This record gives sequence, structure tokens and C-alpha cells, in this order.
Amino acid sequence: MSDRARIQGAVAALHGHATVRVELDDDDAAPGLVFFAFELDGGGDAGVYGSGIMAGDEVLVGFDRAGPTIARALAGTSDAAVLARAFGVLETECDTARALVAADQLADVPADSKAYVGLPTLVDGPDARVLTYWCESGEPPLFRSTVTIEKSGKVTRQRKDIWSFLQS
Repeated sequence: MSDRARIQGAVAALHGHATVRVELDDDDAAPGLVFFAFELDGGGDAGVYGSGIMAGDEVLVGFDRAGPTIARALAGTSDAAVLARAFGVLETECDTARALVAADQLADVPADSKAYVGLPTLVDGPDARVLTYWCESGEPPLFRSTVTIEKSGKVTRQRKDIWSFLQS
């Protein structure tokens, strides 16, 4: 069975939904992991988006389930762009989203937002690593995610949309 078919079956079972469109991310963001986004078609949940990873035969949907596995897979990585690209796949929840990881991606950021939006950063502290990156999406069009990876293995995420920055 193909990766796509395994993921479709797992997402369909999780959501009780027969028709699932899956897009595999061809970027090898973390060795051994298959990144994907999905959309439910038809029925009452039509248009619902989500994302996750497949690690071996296990399909993990959503940040809370997939985030710790990504953190373990990339524990030795200090490149903020690599980490943002990997965690950024999990930003597809209510609409498709992608992390902004290269300078050329910032060229299309609206003028009123440029002062706030930047490339990914990673700060290593004594108790945690803190990754901050921006994503573009449908609505809000831009948002900042801050992922905290504690030494204990706990991984959390906070989001702040561009409107919060523009109103301050």
C-alpha cells in the first residue's frame, strides 16, 4: 500500500469521512518522516483542512500529536529554516499554510506588514529551544508561530496573527 493510501485511510478513519484528498510534501524536511496536508471532501466536513506526518506505519495528525515526533527527529538541527519548514507543514489547519523560510518569500509581504515579518529564528536556552517563524495562509494572511521544545520533550506552539501586530 502506498504512503498516500495509508494516510488517506488513517485520516478517513479518524474523521469518519470517506473522501480525503491528501497532498504529500516532497520536501525531505526530516529523515524518516512523510509530511502531508489533507482536505475532507463532501459531507458536512467538506473543506476541512489538516496536516500531519507519517512515521513508519503510524499516521500522526495535528501539531499536538506530530510535533514531538518532529522535534525528536530534528533534535540535532540548529538551522532555523529547516525546523520552520518541518513544523510549518503542521500549520495547515483551517486553511492551507506554509512557513516563510527564504528571503525571496518575504518579497510579497504587504508593505504595512514588512516591519513585523521576518525569517525564522532559533534560540537555544538552558531548558528549551524556541523557534519563531512566520507563515502565509488564506486567513489570516500572515501569522507568527512560536514553537517551544522543552528538554523534557514537551512541544508547544503559540500563534499570533498579523492583525495583532498591526493594531498595536
